[in-house]
Amino acid sequence: MDSKAEKYRRLMIEAVEQTPAETGLLISGGMDSGTILAAMLALGRKPQLVTFHLAGHMSSDVRVSVRMADAFNLKLETVVIPRSEHDLVDTVLEIMKLFQENGTKFGKVRIQCAHAIKVLSERLAKVGCTIAADGTPGIVEDNKRIYIILHKHGEQRAREYRKEQLDGHYDSSSGTFIDVAAHYGVKLYQPFMHQPLTDYALSLDMEEINRGRQKGIALRAFPEFWKTGSWWRKNSSLQVNGGLREYHDTLLKSAYNTHKWKLVLPVYKEIYRREIERMAHNN
Repeated sequence: MDSKAEKYRRLMIEAVEQTPAETGLLISGGMDSGTILAAMLALGRKPQLVTFHLAGHMSSDVRVSVRMADAFNLKLETVVIPRSEHDLVDTVLEIMKLFQENGTKFGKVRIQCAHAIKVLSERLAKVGCTIAADGTPGIVEDNKRIYIILHKHGEQRAREYRKEQLDGHYDSSSGTFIDVAAHYGVKLYQPFMHQPLTDYALSLDMEEINRGRQKGIALRAFPEFWKTGSWWRKNSSLQVNGGLREYHDTLLKSAYNTHKWKLVLPVYKEIYRREIERMAHNN
C-alpha cells in the first residue's frame, strides 16, 4: 500500500471510529458508502445496512449492495418504493412541509434525495437502528464542473472549488440528509466530513485521488474489501441511479401540471400551494 493510501485508510477508520459502535449504514453500492463499510469492517463492526430501489428498477448499485451484504454476512433491509402517483404526491408534500418548517430551500435534487433518505430512515427506525452513517459528500465533489475548472484554470482553482463545496456542504442537498433523517427518527453521521479527512483530501490533487480508477485511493487503501468482489462503481447521483428522477418526472404528465411546465420543480410548488389552500379552506 502506498503512503498516501495508507494515510487515507487511517483517517477514514478514525472518522468511522467517531460514530457509535451500533451505527448502521445507508448503502448505495457506490464507492463512498462502500468505503465507509470497508472501514467499519476493518474495525470489526457488523453494521445494519439499508438500501432502496424503485419498484421495477433494480439498479446495478443496489445489486452490488446485496452482494456486499451477502459477502460479509450483514443484515440488509431493502426498501421498495412503489410506483404510485398518490404515494409520490404525499411524499413530496411531506418533504416540502418539513423543509418549510426547517427553513430549507425547495430544490428538485434536494426533494428527490430527501425522498430516498425518508424511506431509508423510516425503515432503519422500524428495525430499531436509530443511528446511521451515509457516504456523502465523498472524499471530494467529483463532477463535470470540477474537471472543467481543472482543465481551464488548473489544480489550485479546482482545489479551491472543492473546498467551497465542502464548506457549503451542510447547506447543500446532502447536508439536508441529517435533518431529514432526524425527522424520521435516525441520527445521521457523515464520516467524510470528519475534518482531518477533509483536510487530507483537499491536500491531494485530483490525479492522486483518481489514480488507477476514479477514487482509486479508496481501492488502494482497502484492498482486502474491494478485492472481495467486483464492486468498483463510477460516480452516480443517488436520485438518478435509483430511478427517482425519472419517477418524479411522471408528475409532468399528471393533472398536477396545470401550466404544462417542462421542469418538475414548479409542479412541486403547485402541489404544495394547493395543499396550503386546502388546509386554509378546511380551517
